[in-house]
Amino acid sequence: MRTRFLSLTLLATLALTSAACTGGGGSQAPSGGAGLKIGFVTDVGRLEDKSFNEAAWLGIQDAKAKYNAEIDNIVTKDTKDYATNIKAFVDRGYQIIVTTAGTQDVVFQSSTAFNFQSGANEGDTIQIGFEATNTQTLRVSSINLALSSSSNPSLGAEDAIGQIDLALEHLLSQRANLGAVIVRLNEDANNDNIAAVNLQASESQIRDLNVGQETTEFTKLQILVQVGTSVLAQSNSNAQSVIGLFR
Repeated sequence: MRTRFLSLTLLATLALTSAACTGGGGSQAPSGGAGLKIGFVTDVGRLEDKSFNEAAWLGIQDAKAKYNAEIDNIVTKDTKDYATNIKAFVDRGYQIIVTTAGTQDVVFQSSTAFNFQSGANEGDTIQIGFEATNTQTLRVSSINLALSSSSNPSLGAEDAIGQIDLALEHLLSQRANLGAVIVRLNEDANNDNIAAVNLQASESQIRDLNVGQETTEFTKLQILVQVGTSVLAQSNSNAQSVIGLFR
């Protein structure tokens, strides 16, 4: 899946240009700019993030004061919500919509999940998905420590701190997910080992010989054969003795 976002710089320029155009070449906009609506869709995170979101919102508040515009913001909770949030402002009739996505197009790609058969039964599977993780998805590829403004000389450093904090939070979340998957795989491996031992014991119970029991059975049969042979020999001897009496 590919999702592209225009740069904050470009959108800010468009916002100021559009706002200036409402003045009509130096003339005042109707009712001091009344009717101009500016919507702000944040990047994933917080509005007061000491980074792009907060800087852009401060700029939009300046535009409100200068052009008497109506402003509002929607905090994005997930990258999949960008289109929905932007459409919400479009449906509400906002002429200018600003969103933050760094200084270049950002591409988010979802990787294919892996499926593992974890047991002997149908449906005993584990699905593992890995999010694309690089300098662009972590939003640290465009950090500029030299960035500053007249009101905030350390703007670039503060922005870098905010972006790196978000990147570390994302990485820690990925590590936690991987750790949970590893624990589950280890548990499944232990369960499979126990099942293999139980299966081998069942097969041994069915196929292997019980030496003690079979030896006892063999001895019993031998005794029965010897007793039968002895009884038969005795009966033949008795018959010969009876015949001898009549001679």
